[in-house]
Amino acid sequence: MNAVTNPSGLSNFNDYKIADATLAEWGRKEIAIAETEMPGLMAVREEFANKKDSLYWNTVRPIQLTEEETRDYVEKDSLAIIKENPAYKDSVDRIFNRFNPADLISGYAYRNSNDKIFLSTNPLPDLLQFNTIEGYVINPKMRLTKWFENKDEINFSPGFRYGFGSKKLYANTSLSYEYDKVKSASVTITGGSGVQQYNRNGISPIVNSFYSLLLEENYLKLYEQYYIGIKTDKELINGLYANFQIYYYERNTLNNLSNAKAWIDSENQDFTPNNYPFYTDSSEIPLANKFYYQVGFKYAIGQQYYLQPGEKFVTSVKYPILNLTWEKAIPGLMNSNVGYDILKFGFDDNYKLALAGNLTFNAETGIAFAYTKLNIADQLNFAGNETIIQRIDPEGYFLLPYYFATTEKYYTSAHIQWHTEGFLFRQLPLFKQLKLEPVFSANYLYTNEIEHYLEIAAGVEHLFKIIRLDVAYTPYQFEDNYPAEKIKVLIGFGF
Repeated sequence: MNAVTNPSGLSNFNDYKIADATLAEWGRKEIAIAETEMPGLMAVREEFANKKDSLYWNTVRPIQLTEEETRDYVEKDSLAIIKENPAYKDSVDRIFNRFNPADLISGYAYRNSNDKIFLSTNPLPDLLQFNTIEGYVINPKMRLTKWFENKDEINFSPGFRYGFGSKKLYANTSLSYEYDKVKSASVTITGGSGVQQYNRNGISPIVNSFYSLLLEENYLKLYEQYYIGIKTDKELINGLYANFQIYYYERNTLNNLSNAKAWIDSENQDFTPNNYPFYTDSSEIPLANKFYYQVGFKYAIGQQYYLQPGEKFVTSVKYPILNLTWEKAIPGLMNSNVGYDILKFGFDDNYKLALAGNLTFNAETGIAFAYTKLNIADQLNFAGNETIIQRIDPEGYFLLPYYFATTEKYYTSAHIQWHTEGFLFRQLPLFKQLKLEPVFSANYLYTNEIEHYLEIAAGVEHLFKIIRLDVAYTPYQFEDNYPAEKIKVLIGFGF
Protein backbone atom coordinates (compact mmCIF):
# COMPACT_ATOMS: atom_id res chain seq x y z
CA MET A 1 0.00 0.00 0.00
CA ASN A 2 1.37 3.38 -0.96
CA ALA A 3 1.07 6.39 1.28
CA VAL A 4 1.35 10.13 0.59
CA THR A 5 4.40 11.35 2.46
CA ASN A 6 4.95 14.78 0.87
CA PRO A 7 1.54 16.34 0.21
CA SER A 8 2.96 19.84 -0.15
CA GLY A 9 4.53 18.64 -3.38
CA LEU A 10 1.08 18.68 -4.99
CA SER A 11 1.48 22.43 -5.50
CA ASN A 12 4.04 21.72 -8.22
CA PHE A 13 1.40 20.03 -10.41
CA ASN A 14 -1.18 22.28 -12.08
CA ASP A 15 -1.18 21.12 -15.71
CA TYR A 16 -4.62 19.55 -15.79
CA LYS A 17 -7.94 19.90 -17.55
CA ILE A 18 -11.45 19.31 -16.22
CA ALA A 19 -13.13 16.76 -18.44
CA ASP A 20 -16.64 17.24 -17.08
CA ALA A 21 -17.44 19.78 -14.37
CA THR A 22 -20.90 18.25 -13.95
CA LEU A 23 -19.23 15.34 -12.15
CA ALA A 24 -18.32 17.57 -9.20
CA GLU A 25 -21.15 16.22 -7.05
CA TRP A 26 -20.09 12.66 -7.80
CA GLY A 27 -16.53 13.62 -6.86
CA ARG A 28 -17.69 14.97 -3.52
CA LYS A 29 -19.39 11.64 -2.80
CA GLU A 30 -16.14 9.83 -3.60
CA ILE A 31 -14.33 12.11 -1.15
CA ALA A 32 -16.93 11.29 1.50
CA ILE A 33 -16.23 7.59 0.95
CA ALA A 34 -12.49 8.21 1.12
CA GLU A 35 -12.90 9.95 4.45
CA THR A 36 -14.00 6.66 5.98
CA GLU A 37 -12.02 4.16 3.90
CA MET A 38 -8.69 6.03 3.53
CA PRO A 39 -7.83 7.35 6.98
CA GLY A 40 -4.19 7.87 6.08
CA LEU A 41 -4.96 10.22 3.19
CA MET A 42 -7.48 12.12 5.28
CA ALA A 43 -4.97 12.48 8.10
CA VAL A 44 -2.45 13.99 5.68
CA ARG A 45 -5.11 16.37 4.38
CA GLU A 46 -5.94 17.49 7.91
CA GLU A 47 -2.23 17.91 8.65
CA PHE A 48 -1.39 20.11 5.66
CA ALA A 49 -4.57 21.63 4.23
CA ASN A 50 -4.83 24.32 6.89
CA LYS A 51 -1.26 25.44 6.23
CA LYS A 52 -2.20 26.96 2.83
CA ASP A 53 -4.03 30.30 2.63
CA SER A 54 -7.18 30.97 0.61
CA LEU A 55 -5.23 32.65 -2.21
CA TYR A 56 -3.34 29.40 -2.85
CA TRP A 57 -6.49 27.30 -2.97
CA ASN A 58 -8.31 29.81 -5.21
CA THR A 59 -5.54 29.50 -7.82
CA VAL A 60 -5.23 25.68 -7.85
CA ARG A 61 -8.79 24.55 -7.13
CA PRO A 62 -10.71 24.17 -10.40
CA ILE A 63 -14.11 23.99 -8.68
CA GLN A 64 -14.79 26.29 -5.79
CA LEU A 65 -16.01 24.97 -2.47
CA THR A 66 -19.67 24.97 -1.69
CA GLU A 67 -20.93 27.26 1.05
CA GLU A 68 -21.25 24.28 3.39
CA GLU A 69 -17.70 23.12 2.66
CA THR A 70 -16.34 26.63 3.19
CA ARG A 71 -18.09 26.90 6.54
CA ASP A 72 -16.77 23.48 7.54
CA TYR A 73 -13.18 24.49 6.78
CA VAL A 74 -13.57 27.76 8.70
CA GLU A 75 -14.78 25.81 11.74
CA LYS A 76 -11.92 23.31 11.45
CA ASP A 77 -9.37 26.11 11.06
CA SER A 78 -10.68 27.74 14.21
CA LEU A 79 -10.68 24.46 16.16
CA ALA A 80 -7.13 23.69 15.02
CA ILE A 81 -5.93 27.06 16.30
CA ILE A 82 -7.76 26.64 19.61
CA LYS A 83 -6.43 23.13 20.20
CA GLU A 84 -2.85 24.31 19.73
CA ASN A 85 -3.29 27.15 22.19
CA PRO A 86 -1.25 26.50 25.40
CA ALA A 87 -4.05 27.86 27.59
CA TYR A 88 -6.53 25.45 26.00
CA LYS A 89 -4.18 22.51 26.52
CA ASP A 90 -3.71 23.47 30.17
CA SER A 91 -7.45 23.62 30.76
CA VAL A 92 -8.01 20.19 29.19
CA ASP A 93 -5.12 18.74 31.19
CA ARG A 94 -6.50 20.13 34.45
CA ILE A 95 -9.71 18.19 33.87
CA PHE A 96 -7.79 15.05 32.87
CA ASN A 97 -5.48 15.28 35.91
CA ARG A 98 -8.23 15.56 38.52
CA PHE A 99 -8.06 12.75 41.02
CA ASN A 100 -10.95 10.29 40.84
CA PRO A 101 -11.68 7.66 43.50
CA ALA A 102 -11.58 5.08 40.69
CA ASP A 103 -7.88 5.95 40.29
CA LEU A 104 -7.27 3.98 43.49
CA ILE A 105 -8.24 0.87 41.55
CA SER A 106 -7.05 1.61 38.02
CA GLY A 107 -4.00 3.73 38.84
CA TYR A 108 -3.46 7.49 38.52
CA ALA A 109 -2.47 9.24 35.29
CA TYR A 110 -1.06 12.75 34.81
CA ARG A 111 -0.62 14.65 31.54
CA ASN A 112 1.14 17.87 30.52
CA SER A 113 0.41 18.44 26.84
CA ASN A 114 2.51 21.58 26.49
CA ASP A 115 5.64 19.87 27.84
CA LYS A 116 4.63 16.60 26.15
CA ILE A 117 4.83 14.52 29.33
CA PHE A 118 2.64 11.66 30.52
CA LEU A 119 2.92 9.82 33.85
CA SER A 120 1.00 6.81 35.13
CA THR A 121 1.08 4.46 38.14
CA ASN A 122 0.19 0.78 38.33
CA PRO A 123 -3.34 -0.34 39.35
CA LEU A 124 -4.23 -1.59 42.83
CA PRO A 125 -4.32 -5.32 41.88
CA ASP A 126 -0.66 -5.01 40.87
CA LEU A 127 0.30 -2.70 43.73
CA LEU A 128 -0.79 -4.88 46.67
CA GLN A 129 -0.19 -8.65 46.75
CA PHE A 130 0.32 -11.61 49.04
CA ASN A 131 2.38 -14.77 48.64
CA THR A 132 3.86 -17.37 50.97
CA ILE A 133 7.47 -16.38 50.20
CA GLU A 134 7.32 -12.62 50.89
CA GLY A 135 4.08 -12.26 52.88
CA TYR A 136 2.19 -9.06 52.16
CA VAL A 137 3.81 -7.16 49.29
CA ILE A 138 3.73 -3.56 48.13
CA ASN A 139 4.84 -3.21 44.53
CA PRO A 140 4.67 0.45 43.31
CA LYS A 141 5.54 1.15 39.69
CA MET A 142 5.60 4.29 37.60
CA ARG A 143 5.88 5.03 33.89
CA LEU A 144 7.07 8.44 32.70
CA THR A 145 6.79 9.22 28.99
CA LYS A 146 8.29 12.19 27.18
CA TRP A 147 7.56 12.67 23.50
CA PHE A 148 8.99 15.11 20.98
CA GLU A 149 7.89 17.05 17.91
CA ASN A 150 9.46 14.47 15.59
CA LYS A 151 7.38 11.70 17.27
CA ASP A 152 10.38 10.22 19.12
CA GLU A 153 9.54 8.98 22.61
CA ILE A 154 11.42 8.22 25.83
CA ASN A 155 9.94 5.97 28.53
CA PHE A 156 11.34 5.68 32.05
CA SER A 157 9.80 2.97 34.26
CA PRO A 158 11.18 2.59 37.82
CA GLY A 159 9.69 0.10 40.27
CA PHE A 160 10.10 -1.10 43.84
CA ARG A 161 8.97 -4.20 45.67
CA TYR A 162 8.97 -4.82 49.41
CA GLY A 163 7.89 -7.98 51.22
CA PHE A 164 6.76 -7.28 54.77
CA GLY A 165 7.28 -10.91 55.76
CA SER A 166 10.63 -11.50 54.09
CA LYS A 167 11.78 -7.92 54.85
CA LYS A 168 13.43 -7.79 51.43
CA LEU A 169 13.48 -4.72 49.19
CA TYR A 170 13.90 -5.05 45.44
CA ALA A 171 14.30 -2.27 42.86
CA ASN A 172 14.37 -2.26 39.09
CA THR A 173 14.07 0.15 36.21
CA SER A 174 13.91 0.30 32.43
CA LEU A 175 14.70 3.09 29.99
CA SER A 176 13.48 2.89 26.40
CA TYR A 177 13.92 5.19 23.42
CA GLU A 178 11.55 4.93 20.44
CA TYR A 179 13.46 6.73 17.73
CA ASP A 180 11.61 5.83 14.50
CA LYS A 181 7.88 5.11 14.72
CA VAL A 182 7.64 4.53 10.97
CA LYS A 183 9.99 1.56 11.42
CA SER A 184 8.82 0.67 14.97
CA ALA A 185 12.44 1.13 16.04
CA SER A 186 13.33 1.21 19.73
CA VAL A 187 16.06 0.32 22.19
CA THR A 188 15.48 -0.60 25.86
CA ILE A 189 17.91 -0.97 28.75
CA THR A 190 16.64 -2.69 31.88
CA GLY A 191 18.11 -3.96 35.14
CA GLY A 192 17.67 -4.42 38.85
CA SER A 193 16.38 -7.08 41.20
CA GLY A 194 13.11 -8.83 41.90
CA VAL A 195 11.28 -12.14 42.00
CA GLN A 196 10.14 -14.28 39.09
CA GLN A 197 7.84 -17.28 38.65
CA TYR A 198 9.46 -20.50 37.52
CA ASN A 199 6.68 -20.59 34.95
CA ARG A 200 6.64 -17.11 33.43
CA ASN A 201 3.18 -17.91 32.04
CA GLY A 202 1.91 -19.05 35.43
CA ILE A 203 -0.74 -17.72 37.76
CA SER A 204 -1.62 -14.04 38.02
CA PRO A 205 -0.21 -12.64 41.30
CA ILE A 206 -3.57 -11.10 42.30
CA VAL A 207 -5.39 -14.40 41.70
CA ASN A 208 -2.76 -16.21 43.75
CA SER A 209 -3.25 -13.65 46.55
CA PHE A 210 -6.94 -14.44 46.84
CA TYR A 211 -6.44 -18.20 46.60
CA SER A 212 -3.69 -18.13 49.24
CA LEU A 213 -5.54 -15.92 51.73
CA LEU A 214 -9.02 -17.42 51.31
CA LEU A 215 -8.43 -21.05 50.30
CA GLU A 216 -4.87 -21.67 51.57
CA GLU A 217 -3.75 -22.68 48.07
CA ASN A 218 -0.46 -21.16 46.89
CA TYR A 219 0.27 -21.73 43.21
CA LEU A 220 2.86 -18.94 42.92
CA LYS A 221 6.38 -20.45 42.97
CA LEU A 222 9.15 -17.83 42.96
CA TYR A 223 12.89 -17.41 42.78
CA GLU A 224 15.05 -14.32 43.28
CA GLN A 225 16.91 -12.67 40.42
CA TYR A 226 19.38 -9.84 39.79
CA TYR A 227 19.64 -8.91 36.15
CA ILE A 228 20.73 -6.46 33.46
CA GLY A 229 19.93 -6.48 29.78
CA ILE A 230 19.35 -4.59 26.55
CA LYS A 231 16.78 -5.10 23.81
CA THR A 232 16.28 -3.54 20.38
CA ASP A 233 13.41 -3.80 17.86
CA LYS A 234 12.96 -2.61 14.29
CA GLU A 235 10.83 -3.22 11.20
CA LEU A 236 13.25 -4.16 8.40
CA ILE A 237 10.79 -4.04 5.50
CA ASN A 238 7.02 -3.72 5.52
CA GLY A 239 5.68 -6.48 7.75
CA LEU A 240 9.06 -7.99 8.69
CA TYR A 241 10.04 -7.17 12.28
CA ALA A 242 13.27 -8.16 14.02
CA ASN A 243 14.35 -7.99 17.64
CA PHE A 244 17.52 -8.79 19.52
CA GLN A 245 18.06 -9.00 23.27
CA ILE A 246 20.92 -9.96 25.56
CA TYR A 247 20.60 -10.54 29.34
CA TYR A 248 22.53 -11.72 32.35
CA TYR A 249 20.81 -13.19 35.43
CA GLU A 250 22.01 -14.14 38.91
CA ARG A 251 19.36 -16.36 40.52
CA ASN A 252 18.72 -17.64 44.03
CA THR A 253 16.19 -20.09 45.47
CA LEU A 254 13.56 -18.89 47.94
CA ASN A 255 11.51 -20.67 50.62
CA ASN A 256 8.13 -20.14 52.23
CA LEU A 257 7.87 -18.02 55.34
CA SER A 258 7.51 -20.12 58.48
CA ASN A 259 4.65 -17.92 59.71
CA ALA A 260 2.67 -17.47 56.48
CA LYS A 261 -1.04 -17.72 57.34
CA ALA A 262 -4.28 -17.59 55.40
CA TRP A 263 -7.25 -15.51 56.49
CA ILE A 264 -9.33 -18.69 56.60
CA ASP A 265 -7.28 -21.51 58.14
CA SER A 266 -8.40 -24.95 57.01
CA GLU A 267 -7.56 -28.02 59.06
CA ASN A 268 -7.47 -30.15 55.91
CA GLN A 269 -5.35 -27.76 53.85
CA ASP A 270 -1.76 -26.52 54.16
CA PHE A 271 0.42 -24.32 52.00
CA THR A 272 2.63 -26.34 49.68
CA PRO A 273 6.41 -25.70 49.77
CA ASN A 274 7.93 -23.33 47.23
CA ASN A 275 9.63 -26.33 45.60
CA TYR A 276 6.33 -28.15 44.93
CA PRO A 277 5.40 -29.87 42.59
CA PHE A 278 9.04 -30.32 41.53
CA TYR A 279 9.92 -32.07 44.80
CA THR A 280 7.87 -33.72 47.53
CA ASP A 281 10.57 -33.26 50.19
CA SER A 282 12.62 -30.27 51.36
CA SER A 283 15.09 -30.38 48.44
CA GLU A 284 16.04 -27.00 47.01
CA ILE A 285 15.55 -26.30 43.32
CA PRO A 286 18.99 -25.99 41.72
CA LEU A 287 19.45 -22.60 40.08
CA ALA A 288 22.42 -21.35 38.09
CA ASN A 289 23.44 -17.95 36.75
CA LYS A 290 22.59 -17.42 33.11
CA PHE A 291 23.89 -15.33 30.22
CA TYR A 292 21.85 -15.53 27.04
CA TYR A 293 20.87 -13.74 23.87
CA GLN A 294 17.77 -14.06 21.73
CA VAL A 295 17.04 -13.22 18.11
CA GLY A 296 13.45 -13.03 16.93
CA PHE A 297 11.59 -12.35 13.70
CA LYS A 298 7.93 -11.68 12.99
CA TYR A 299 6.57 -11.54 9.44
CA ALA A 300 3.08 -10.11 8.92
CA ILE A 301 2.41 -11.22 5.35
CA GLY A 302 0.37 -8.73 3.34
CA GLN A 303 0.45 -6.07 6.04
CA GLN A 304 -1.68 -3.03 5.14
CA TYR A 305 -0.91 0.36 6.64
CA TYR A 306 -1.15 4.11 6.31
CA LEU A 307 1.36 6.82 7.10
CA GLN A 308 1.15 10.05 8.99
CA PRO A 309 4.11 12.39 9.34
CA GLY A 310 6.62 10.48 11.46
CA GLU A 311 4.29 7.54 12.19
CA LYS A 312 3.00 4.33 10.65
CA PHE A 313 -0.33 2.70 11.51
CA VAL A 314 -1.11 -0.92 10.62
CA THR A 315 -4.72 -1.43 9.53
CA SER A 316 -4.84 -5.12 8.64
CA VAL A 317 -2.84 -8.23 7.78
CA LYS A 318 -4.06 -10.39 4.90
CA TYR A 319 -2.27 -13.63 5.76
CA PRO A 320 -1.00 -15.50 8.84
CA ILE A 321 1.69 -13.87 10.98
CA LEU A 322 4.84 -15.99 11.20
CA ASN A 323 7.10 -15.99 14.28
CA LEU A 324 10.61 -17.38 14.67
CA THR A 325 12.91 -17.10 17.72
CA TRP A 326 16.29 -18.49 18.61
CA GLU A 327 17.52 -18.27 22.21
CA LYS A 328 21.03 -19.28 23.21
CA ALA A 329 22.47 -19.53 26.73
CA ILE A 330 26.26 -19.56 26.89
CA PRO A 331 28.01 -21.41 29.75
CA GLY A 332 31.26 -20.07 31.16
CA LEU A 333 30.58 -16.47 30.16
CA MET A 334 30.12 -14.01 33.07
CA ASN A 335 29.91 -16.92 35.52
CA SER A 336 27.04 -18.49 33.57
CA ASN A 337 26.46 -22.19 34.25
CA VAL A 338 23.62 -22.75 31.80
CA GLY A 339 24.02 -23.85 28.18
CA TYR A 340 21.26 -24.48 25.65
CA ASP A 341 19.70 -23.52 22.32
CA ILE A 342 15.93 -23.14 22.01
CA LEU A 343 14.24 -22.75 18.64
CA LYS A 344 10.57 -21.81 18.30
CA PHE A 345 8.44 -21.39 15.20
CA GLY A 346 4.77 -20.52 15.07
CA PHE A 347 2.02 -18.64 13.31
CA ASP A 348 -1.28 -17.02 14.20
CA ASP A 349 -4.20 -15.78 12.15
CA ASN A 350 -7.66 -14.28 12.44
CA TYR A 351 -10.27 -15.34 9.90
CA LYS A 352 -13.35 -13.18 9.39
CA LEU A 353 -16.39 -15.38 8.80
CA ALA A 354 -18.72 -12.57 7.71
CA LEU A 355 -21.95 -12.92 9.70
CA ALA A 356 -20.61 -16.00 11.49
CA GLY A 357 -18.09 -14.02 13.55
CA ASN A 358 -14.36 -14.69 13.43
CA LEU A 359 -11.98 -17.58 13.96
CA THR A 360 -8.63 -17.10 15.71
CA PHE A 361 -5.94 -19.73 15.38
CA ASN A 362 -2.33 -20.05 16.50
CA ALA A 363 0.15 -22.89 16.56
CA GLU A 364 3.76 -23.21 17.69
CA THR A 365 6.44 -25.82 17.88
CA GLY A 366 9.70 -25.62 19.80
CA ILE A 367 12.76 -27.70 20.57
CA ALA A 368 15.55 -27.36 23.14
CA PHE A 369 19.14 -28.56 22.77
CA ALA A 370 20.66 -28.55 26.24
CA TYR A 371 24.38 -28.75 27.00
CA THR A 372 23.84 -28.62 30.76
CA LYS A 373 21.04 -29.88 32.98
CA LEU A 374 18.12 -27.47 32.64
CA ASN A 375 16.37 -26.40 35.83
CA ILE A 376 12.67 -25.60 36.06
CA ALA A 377 13.25 -21.90 35.38
CA ASP A 378 14.92 -22.63 32.02
CA GLN A 379 12.69 -25.46 30.86
CA LEU A 380 9.74 -24.93 28.53
CA ASN A 381 6.56 -24.11 30.45
CA PHE A 382 3.04 -23.28 29.28
CA ALA A 383 0.17 -20.97 30.21
CA GLY A 384 -1.74 -23.40 32.40
CA ASN A 385 -4.51 -22.82 34.92
CA GLU A 386 -5.59 -24.49 38.17
CA THR A 387 -8.16 -21.95 39.40
CA ILE A 388 -11.70 -20.99 38.40
CA ILE A 389 -10.42 -17.61 37.23
CA GLN A 390 -9.14 -17.90 33.69
CA ARG A 391 -6.76 -15.54 31.98
CA ILE A 392 -8.08 -14.29 28.62
CA ASP A 393 -5.09 -15.48 26.64
CA PRO A 394 -5.14 -16.83 23.07
CA GLU A 395 -2.29 -19.18 24.03
CA GLY A 396 -3.68 -20.19 27.41
CA TYR A 397 -5.15 -23.45 28.68
CA PHE A 398 -8.24 -23.89 30.85
CA LEU A 399 -7.39 -27.07 32.79
CA LEU A 400 -3.69 -27.77 32.27
CA PRO A 401 -1.80 -27.62 35.62
CA TYR A 402 0.95 -25.01 35.67
CA TYR A 403 3.90 -27.43 35.73
CA PHE A 404 2.35 -30.68 34.54
CA ALA A 405 3.63 -30.39 30.94
CA THR A 406 7.05 -28.84 31.68
CA THR A 407 9.62 -30.18 29.22
CA GLU A 408 13.27 -29.74 28.30
CA LYS A 409 12.96 -31.39 24.88
CA TYR A 410 10.26 -30.37 22.39
CA TYR A 411 6.60 -29.46 22.13
CA THR A 412 3.81 -28.60 19.71
CA SER A 413 0.83 -26.48 20.72
CA ALA A 414 -2.30 -25.25 18.95
CA HIS A 415 -5.21 -23.03 19.98
CA ILE A 416 -8.41 -22.22 18.14
CA GLN A 417 -11.35 -20.03 19.15
CA TRP A 418 -14.59 -19.28 17.33
CA HIS A 419 -16.06 -15.96 18.44
CA THR A 420 -19.59 -16.19 17.04
CA GLU A 421 -20.44 -12.50 17.69
CA GLY A 422 -24.05 -13.60 18.15
CA PHE A 423 -24.31 -15.79 15.04
CA LEU A 424 -27.13 -18.38 15.35
CA PHE A 425 -27.82 -17.19 18.90
CA ARG A 426 -28.79 -13.53 18.50
CA GLN A 427 -32.44 -14.42 17.97
CA LEU A 428 -32.74 -16.34 21.24
CA PRO A 429 -34.46 -14.14 23.87
CA LEU A 430 -31.89 -14.46 26.66
CA PHE A 431 -28.91 -14.07 24.35
CA LYS A 432 -30.44 -11.10 22.56
CA GLN A 433 -31.47 -9.16 25.67
CA LEU A 434 -28.21 -9.70 27.55
CA LYS A 435 -26.15 -9.31 24.35
CA LEU A 436 -24.38 -12.60 25.04
CA GLU A 437 -21.99 -13.85 22.39
CA PRO A 438 -21.11 -17.58 22.48
CA VAL A 439 -17.48 -18.59 22.07
CA PHE A 440 -16.07 -22.08 21.45
CA SER A 441 -12.46 -23.12 22.08
CA ALA A 442 -10.11 -26.05 21.61
CA ASN A 443 -6.51 -26.31 22.88
CA TYR A 444 -3.89 -28.96 22.11
CA LEU A 445 -0.41 -29.70 23.45
CA TYR A 446 2.13 -32.41 22.76
CA THR A 447 5.31 -32.99 24.77
CA ASN A 448 7.47 -36.06 25.21
CA GLU A 449 6.41 -36.30 28.87
CA ILE A 450 2.61 -36.07 28.58
CA GLU A 451 2.16 -36.91 24.87
CA HIS A 452 -1.24 -35.73 23.60
CA TYR A 453 -3.25 -33.29 25.71
CA LEU A 454 -6.57 -31.90 24.46
CA GLU A 455 -9.26 -29.71 26.01
CA ILE A 456 -12.43 -28.11 24.68
CA ALA A 457 -14.64 -25.35 26.05
CA ALA A 458 -17.91 -23.56 25.34
CA GLY A 459 -18.94 -20.26 26.87
CA VAL A 460 -20.31 -16.77 26.48
CA GLU A 461 -18.34 -13.53 26.38
CA HIS A 462 -19.09 -9.83 26.85
CA LEU A 463 -21.42 -10.55 29.77
CA PHE A 464 -21.85 -7.08 31.29
CA LYS A 465 -19.26 -6.13 28.65
CA ILE A 466 -16.24 -7.45 30.59
CA ILE A 467 -17.08 -10.99 31.84
CA ARG A 468 -16.55 -14.30 30.07
CA LEU A 469 -17.87 -17.65 31.33
CA ASP A 470 -16.65 -21.02 30.04
CA VAL A 471 -17.27 -24.68 30.74
CA ALA A 472 -14.09 -26.61 29.92
CA TYR A 473 -13.51 -30.36 29.62
CA THR A 474 -10.49 -32.55 28.93
CA PRO A 475 -10.54 -36.30 28.19
CA TYR A 476 -6.88 -36.52 29.28
CA GLN A 477 -6.21 -39.19 31.89
CA PHE A 478 -4.11 -37.55 34.62
CA GLU A 479 -2.03 -39.63 36.97
CA ASP A 480 -3.85 -40.77 40.11
CA ASN A 481 -1.46 -38.87 42.37
CA TYR A 482 -1.67 -35.63 40.39
CA PRO A 483 -4.45 -33.22 41.47
CA ALA A 484 -6.16 -32.03 38.30
CA GLU A 485 -9.75 -31.47 37.23
CA LYS A 486 -11.27 -32.82 34.03
CA ILE A 487 -14.25 -30.44 33.91
CA LYS A 488 -14.65 -26.97 35.36
CA VAL A 489 -16.63 -23.75 35.10
CA LEU A 490 -14.34 -20.74 34.70
CA ILE A 491 -14.78 -16.99 34.78
CA GLY A 492 -12.57 -14.44 33.05
CA PHE A 493 -12.40 -10.68 32.79
CA GLY A 494 -11.49 -8.63 29.75
CA PHE A 495 -12.80 -6.52 26.92
